[in-house]
Formats: sequence, structure tokens, C-alpha cells
Amino acid sequence: MAAAKANRLASAALRARRTAPSATDASPSVESSTRGGTGVCSATARRTGSSSAGPAFARPPPRTTRSGSRTVAAAAIPRPEPSEYVPYYETYISQVPKGNLLKVLEDQRRETQELLADLSEARALHRYAPGKWSIKEVVGHLMDTERVFCYRALGFGRADENPLPGFDEKAWVPAGRFDARSLKDLAAEFDAVRRATIALFSGFDSDALARRGTANNNPITVRALAWIIAGHERHHVAILRERYLA
Repeated sequence: MAAAKANRLASAALRARRTAPSATDASPSVESSTRGGTGVCSATARRTGSSSAGPAFARPPPRTTRSGSRTVAAAAIPRPEPSEYVPYYETYISQVPKGNLLKVLEDQRRETQELLADLSEARALHRYAPGKWSIKEVVGHLMDTERVFCYRALGFGRADENPLPGFDEKAWVPAGRFDARSLKDLAAEFDAVRRATIALFSGFDSDALARRGTANNNPITVRALAWIIAGHERHHVAILRERYLA
């Protein structure tokens, strides 16, 4: 009887080994399940360095320089010629220092975040004169403008010849209801906007940067838009320091 029981146990073990699933029968991982989909997960993994991005998505890393704790692409964005924008924008472009514009944009991101981090909620509602924007509204205006100019750069950089409309900042700011939000929330959103701006312009090659289109009935190049973004923030941050926080 003992021998028969042993034989039955050995047979059961053999059947279990035959029916057990192999490694290839297992459910697909996140990596394999996203390859045929939208690519959002794999794209995020590439940006963050996650191991979930497989070899099929590997790309050579861009040349980079180190700025503080963040790595900034070293691709050059040449200062635009006056023929690449209408004279009005010289007000902003002339305020941008020489050098690597991507590094300028990153330095601005860090410095502006440090500036906003020191402000209380009450101070962020300050207006230096009746009818002027509050500090929160200035931050909201910077975000709105940067997004608009980035969309223009994206369209023109992709060789889209459709003209784009202007926008009324005086109407947009009240509609944004920025004073109803916390400064911490606004600062975090502005940080995300700037990081997206740097990523966008880091991805343009020299041909894309030189392309031009029409926005608000005026011709402009992609690289001019990048320099205007930097100059526009520099202009408003200077006003914050001189008229709101002095």
C-alpha cells in the first residue's frame, strides 16, 4: 500500500509539472502592452529614464550641459535677426542675455520659482496701483502667453502654413480667475509650463527653428518665438521686483 501511494504521488507531481504555465504564457507586462497602443507610457518612460521603455524605443541621448540639478540640451537656438519678427518684439528680445537660450530658460525657471516660493498668499494678491494685475495674475499671464507662443512655435516648426490668431491678454486674465487659486498651485503650473517649453524647443532642429509663419497678422520665426518667451518673462519678473516687491 505504501508503494502504491508513492506511485500515485509521483504521478500527480508529473501531471502538475506538465500543466504548469511557462514564462512565455504569463500575462504581458506594461511594456509589451503599451507598444501597440498610444505610446504615452513608453514616451514617459523615455523622458524619466524608466526601465519600462524597451529597446524598441531606445534613442541616442542628446548632447547636454548641466545647469544646477537639471540637465539642459546643448542645442543652440541662434538669436533671431530683426527681419524675423516685427519691431514691437525687440522690447523683449533685447532683454535676453547672450548665450545658450535653453540654459537661459532653465535659469529663469529656477529663479522665478525661488522668487515665488518666498511670497505669502496675502502678498501674492498685491497690486502696485489700482487697475493693475496682482502678482498671481502676472503669473497667470506669463503662463497663458508662454503656452500661446509655444503653440505657434509647434505649428510653424511642423511646417504648418495656416495663420494663427492673436489673443487679448486683458480679457484672458480676468477669465483665468488666478486670484482664486493658491500661489503654490500657480507656481507649480508655471513650472510645468516652462519645463514643457524647454522640452519643445530642445526637440527642434535648425530647419524647424528657421521656419516662419503668421501669427496675429505678423510674420515670425520659430526661434524668434523662443527668444520672445525668455524676454517676456524677464520683462515681467523685473516689474515684479521693482514695483511689487521693492
